[in-house]
Amino acid sequence: MKKLLKLTLSLTALTSTATSVVACKTTSEGSSISLPEFNSIKIFDTGAQVKYKIWNEFLNNRIYLTLDDYEVYLQTQNEKILLKDDYVIQPEDTLFIKILDKSVNRYRDMSFVVKDNRKKLDKLKITLDRELTVKEVFEKVSKTITDLAPMAIFKTDYEVLIDGKNYEEYDSSYIVEEYSHVEIKALEFSQILKGSINLEVILPRFNISLLYLELNSFSLYDEVLSEINNKLSYWEGNAEISITRDGKKIEFDSNYIVEQNDKFVIKSIEGNKVLKGELQATIVKRRVNFANLYLTLTLGKKTSDSLQALANKMNAYFEKEKIGITVSEKDLQITGLKNDTYITKDSTNVYCSYINNGLTSNVNARVSIIDVSLGELSLSSGFIWSDYETLIQEIETTIKGNFPDFEMDREYEITNKKDEKITADYTPDFGEKGQDYLILKTLTSSKYIIEGKKCQL
Repeated sequence: MKKLLKLTLSLTALTSTATSVVACKTTSEGSSISLPEFNSIKIFDTGAQVKYKIWNEFLNNRIYLTLDDYEVYLQTQNEKILLKDDYVIQPEDTLFIKILDKSVNRYRDMSFVVKDNRKKLDKLKITLDRELTVKEVFEKVSKTITDLAPMAIFKTDYEVLIDGKNYEEYDSSYIVEEYSHVEIKALEFSQILKGSINLEVILPRFNISLLYLELNSFSLYDEVLSEINNKLSYWEGNAEISITRDGKKIEFDSNYIVEQNDKFVIKSIEGNKVLKGELQATIVKRRVNFANLYLTLTLGKKTSDSLQALANKMNAYFEKEKIGITVSEKDLQITGLKNDTYITKDSTNVYCSYINNGLTSNVNARVSIIDVSLGELSLSSGFIWSDYETLIQEIETTIKGNFPDFEMDREYEITNKKDEKITADYTPDFGEKGQDYLILKTLTSSKYIIEGKKCQL
């Protein structure tokens, strides 16, 4: 009994969890009573701790054996060696308990293997995808380890290193930046954990190559910028735009206009914390609709000015649609228009075409001819005859007022009610036969006016 008390007082009781199990129990033949399982024995226990645990297990199971009744051996492949108090149990060690006097103690001998059931740290499910403080990193690590091994204790079972230094060496508010390494290591004699895991702080950058960006040819800078912002609102400061055209670098600024052969690339800036990869835009031909493009020419207008007017009208359409195209009369192809200095009335089925490979369809718009008809004229109210020159001036003013683009003069002749041609010395007949009147007749040679006018004086 004295020996039993001495052993009890000399051994330190252990606080522990069953991270190791005992397996492969074998017993001697011929005895009737089996010894219990010794699940409390773990790797890295000392021989003294093992002996105490065996004695304690006997006591818990009401097996009243003293140290004089049995011996504990370390069993190797070739021999059995008495277990020394300072020996440290290793994984897969085999222990053998020998009952000394079976005539008195009818228990079987027993051997068992101390298994390594420590949790592997490389099985931790943990990611560091944000820049956290040292305190936040440790809290995240310790919570994850607790989920894996609830009884694991910091400094007893594991340590946390940040870029090779113990985390406690840092101020708790220190920011663990991207690309920092966080290592979680099991301590050498941990009975709960083993191994290590090395984590890197990597921010979850969005891969812009997954996007699809389509730009219309002839799009202006503002339209392109709006399209990019719709797809990738936070690109500025995190990505850059490069444009090449026929091997030459093009600046992306307020003067930029998309062309069909542009290579338009958005590439993430090295070191940014938001984006990765690059995206090449697809340049497509601009879709245009010229159905509402109303083009007109006026008879008697100078042809070169008329064509420029068509170009101006087309440019106004492009500007309204925010299409980066500017045309001049030299870019237009006109069919059905007579080759004359002025627009003539024998111009029929006139079409205006503008061909550009960057458009899905070419401009092929019908051009309406505005007729100049003297039949639509009306002299100013209250016109009173004074002299021939005043009459001519009134007629010209009226024509110009109704047809401002008409540039021809005296494309008509004037006759009275007797069909007499009026000249500068004409005097109207206001006699008893009734009020005189004049008739404006288109000159038979005129190519610009389509009909005459009866003008009552």
